[in-house]
Amino acid sequence: LYNVVLSLRRGPAAGDNPWHAWTLEWATPSPPPEDNFTLVPPVRGRRPLWDLAHPPAPAAASSGPPPRPRRDARPMGGPELGMVAFIASEAVFFVVLIIAYAYYHEAAHTGTVAVRVLNPGRAGLNTLFLLASSVTMWLGGRSLARRNPSGLLLWVAATIVLGAVFLLGQVREWAGLIRGNVTISRDLFGTTFFTLTGFHGLHVFLGLLLLIMVGALALRGQFHGPTSSGVEVVSLYWHFVDAVWIVVYSLIYLWSVVT
Repeated sequence: LYNVVLSLRRGPAAGDNPWHAWTLEWATPSPPPEDNFTLVPPVRGRRPLWDLAHPPAPAAASSGPPPRPRRDARPMGGPELGMVAFIASEAVFFVVLIIAYAYYHEAAHTGTVAVRVLNPGRAGLNTLFLLASSVTMWLGGRSLARRNPSGLLLWVAATIVLGAVFLLGQVREWAGLIRGNVTISRDLFGTTFFTLTGFHGLHVFLGLLLLIMVGALALRGQFHGPTSSGVEVVSLYWHFVDAVWIVVYSLIYLWSVVT
């Protein structure tokens, strides 16, 4: 009661927007009139009240080149959200397989030892091809943002080549291990190694199929920029596959061999 009396005697009027909020409901008095707004305020962004209170300053005269236009971030749409959900579900499978490999590597005292059958140097070179493919995929997205379809096609083709080189390197390693009698059914190492790397290889193969589809559409002139949900979805998936391999390579070829 004391605070009420004090506010009535000394406190300034709070106004319609005492919190300095950004959204339009604070631009109308309380209670609001039936039509809400006599004149609909201009909406040019996600913070209309802030934009009204802080109009852009007039551009100062300058002899230099005009600033490059800034492209506002596009909100994530349905295809991108779907791919993020799919990636999250696949990440759970990879986490389970990685934990299983690490656990059985520590628990197994007999059978195949990683240091005797794996070649971290050769696998590391193979890894560089996959990491380079992530860079080329990013450059393809940059080309699309600049409305350069031919650049997108070029970088997607480079991504396909690098991804195929990585997958062929994996197949070559699997074939060498099988010739050395290291199979998926031999012991714990073979089971966990082939399951983990094979599951990742399957994802790389599916990614290559998606990239081939993107390349075919780019060749037909389907992408004009600056954005495309199809390209962004495939790019998200490919970067995920590359990130997973960094963990797999570090676990199998570096940690397992060192320990």
